[in-house]
Amino acid sequence: MKKILKPGIHYLFIFIPISIILEKMEASAPMIFFSAALSIIPIAHLIGSSTEQLASYTGDAVGGLLNATFGNLPELIIAVVALKAGLHGMVLASLAGAILANLLLAMGVSFLVGGTKFHNQDYNVTSIRV
Repeated sequence: MKKILKPGIHYLFIFIPISIILEKMEASAPMIFFSAALSIIPIAHLIGSSTEQLASYTGDAVGGLLNATFGNLPELIIAVVALKAGLHGMVLASLAGAILANLLLAMGVSFLVGGTKFHNQDYNVTSIRV
């Protein structure tokens, strides 16, 4: 019973109906945006957990492919909705932001965190060339 009351990421699911209600009430765009952004967090967590569970059954190669595919699901959803609305510039900005976040931010944070623990870091040259 205590596990149910434990604070966690799943409490953010409440923002899904809040986002819908805010949109129906024609609230301000920033309020709807931040509510929707908070509602995506537990969904992304479930997608990540699901792909990890599938990877344990399918192996590393298929698991990595599933993780890469479903890990970018929010960008795909944004792109489809924006294209239906005719917002081509938003699609380009979303894709550019996703690429920059994955290449620069994630790699930079990895280097920074790795550098705090290991003064000299070794990398697999073959993997880097791929």
